[in-house]
This record gives sequence, C-alpha cells and structure tokens, in this order.
Amino acid sequence: AYVVNIGDMLELWTNGEFVATSHRVRKVPEERYSFPLFFAVDYHTRVAPMAKLVRTGQATHPGLIAGEHLYAQTVRTFRYLRQRLERGELVLPPDACAVALFGQQAKQRPCPRP
Repeated sequence: AYVVNIGDMLELWTNGEFVATSHRVRKVPEERYSFPLFFAVDYHTRVAPMAKLVRTGQATHPGLIAGEHLYAQTVRTFRYLRQRLERGELVLPPDACAVALFGQQAKQRPCPRP
C-alpha cells in the first residue's frame, strides 16, 4: 500500500481543501516497513493560499515563511527545545503560529498567534 500524507504547506497552499495529516505512530504486532520521503520548499519561501482556491468572503491564513514555521513547530514539539525557549536561549520567529495550526484539530479556529 502507498500512503500519501498531506503536510502543513499543502494545506496552506490549498486554503484548507486538503487537510494536513496528524502524525501518529502505533505499535503493531506485525512487522512492517516504512520508507518516508519528504518534500519541502526552501527555508525562505513565503507560503500562502493560492488565489484561485480562495472563495469570496472566505477567511484565509495570512501565510508564513516555510523554514520559520518548521523551526517553530520543532521547538514547540520537543521538550528539551521548549525548555530552552522558556529559558530564553531560543527565540521564535515573530509570526510563528501555535502548534496544531494545521490538520483536523485546527479546522475550526484561525491561526492563534503566541
């Protein structure tokens, strides 16, 4: 079987038409193999909804810088990095959105700024 997971950037580009897949790893009794392949844009690429996928009157995400988003999500995901952030050793980008901005959990609320 092939499984294609939608990521944050595709959800943003499609203005929510495709929803990012939540990452979950489940322990299963059978042996299985996984060969992930990731694609990403350059760090400084500005990502925003494509105009042709935005309906009149529909709220849109303001867009973001791809690398800054990945950096902020990583810092907020790992405890040791969160601790460094709390101690002031790391600084998030000024436009960083909160964790769970994308995916099923975020469908009902806009980008919560920290």
